[in-house]
Amino acid sequence: MNRTNTHRGIVYAKNGGAAASQPLAVSAAIQILQAGGSFIDAGIALSAVISVVEPGASGLGGDLFLVTHHGASKENLAFNGSGEAPHAADRAAFGAEIDMHGYKAATVPGVVSGWFTAHEMYGKLPMAQILAPAIAYARDGFPARSGWESP
Repeated sequence: MNRTNTHRGIVYAKNGGAAASQPLAVSAAIQILQAGGSFIDAGIALSAVISVVEPGASGLGGDLFLVTHHGASKENLAFNGSGEAPHAADRAAFGAEIDMHGYKAATVPGVVSGWFTAHEMYGKLPMAQILAPAIAYARDGFPARSGWESP
């Protein structure tokens, strides 16, 4: 592949990296890594910024599916933040099958609880620091992008 003809910026990193459709999210993840954060901390920062700057792509009302590999222990771990039925729901309320549309089809979004569960296991930095870039963009605004233009 001729990298000079791509619309994506090329970044080389020695001790970590991040990739996303939104440069602001990548920048937040890299900042977290530079501050001593773990891969989970960087991923949470990236996901949170995407939730603010590209809410149609990924948002706080969505789900989280994460597969990790811990190099030292050789342990693989999957996190399923796909949301659950509301706590007051019971089988009798649904009958023979779950509705595809309407209020009975809804689940409780799982992305935020997924962040916190993964952070409990692999996080290093406080959540306030990890979420600070997303909070700043939500509060102060951010430069809008019109699509896939070059960085």
